[in-house]
Parts: sequence; structure tokens; C-alpha cells
Amino acid sequence: MDIESGRSEKQSQLLPKNRLLLGVGLAIQIGLSVLVFWFYDALYNRSPAGCAALVSMSLCATSQLLVQLFTSRFDLSRLVKFYVWGAQNGIWTRFWTEQLTNKLEWTITKVLWDQIYGNSMGIFMYISLSGYWEGYNLTLYLQENYWNSLKASWLVWPIASLVQFYVVPHRYIALFNTAVNFVWTIVLGLIA
Repeated sequence: MDIESGRSEKQSQLLPKNRLLLGVGLAIQIGLSVLVFWFYDALYNRSPAGCAALVSMSLCATSQLLVQLFTSRFDLSRLVKFYVWGAQNGIWTRFWTEQLTNKLEWTITKVLWDQIYGNSMGIFMYISLSGYWEGYNLTLYLQENYWNSLKASWLVWPIASLVQFYVVPHRYIALFNTAVNFVWTIVLGLIA
């Protein structure tokens, strides 16, 4: 046992392999992300929802790989979960922001609806996916995690919502939202 780090010899030997594996995975994922961003306009013109799903998948996976690299814990299941979440979140974000943009005129109304309903639904979808993915009792998992997650999200998302509806051109709202989510996911992953 390595007394300084508290790890067994076998665990200490796994860290460099994990870092190498995660580094290679991250390099590949960054390459894929660059391609998605490079072809963003063409992808958006072909399918706005598909483009939002690809961008969100790309950044969700990249953020999860960064968290795993920082913590030296490779977890393929969590990585795949974040690809799935990225697709779901991208499509939801595109649908929801499209509804708000087309049906509401004033920015402040869009922000309020986004925070009261959209954010609440997004948190619900993420916690439900996570709980289901990990095999937890969904009712208990939601009871334990929903309210605290929603309160924490109100530290970031109202400001992001204001910026996205007031400043960001419509075709880039899902991209902006996913970029904020990228940072948010890294922070939450490092805190957890």
C-alpha cells in the first residue's frame, strides 16, 4: 500500500494506463468535435435538430472525458451515458428553444419560461437518465437529487438563458447552450 496516496500498488499501476487511454480518447473526441464545428453550418442547414444532437453529444463526451482524465478514473459506461445524454439534450434544447423563440416575443418572458419549465424539464430528464442508467430506484433517485440539482442550476442557467435569447443568433442557440453545459458538466463532475 502506498501510504502517501492511500492507493494499493495495483491501483497505482492502473493510473498511467488510465491516463493514456483517456488522453487518446480525448484526442479522438476533440478531433471529432473539431469536425462537427467545422461543418456546423452545413449540418445545421441539413438538420437543425440533428446538428444540435451532434454538437451536444460531442461536447458532453468531451467534458466527461476531461473529468475522467482529471480524476484518473476511466468509466466507459459513464462516457456512453454522456453520448446518449448529449443526443437527448441537443434535441430537447433545439425543440424547446425553437418553441420559445417562435411563440414568445419578449426576451424576459423567454428566460422566465426557460427557467421555470425548460430548465426543470432538462434537470428531470438528466437525473432520470442517470438514475435509470445506473440502475437506481428512479423515484428515490429523483427525490434525492432533483431539488438540489435544480437549485444549483439556477446559479448558472438564468444568466446563460438571458444571453442566449438576448444576444445569440437563433441558429447558434443550441451551440451556445451546449458550450455552457460543457463547462457546467466539468465543474459538476469535478465536485462530485
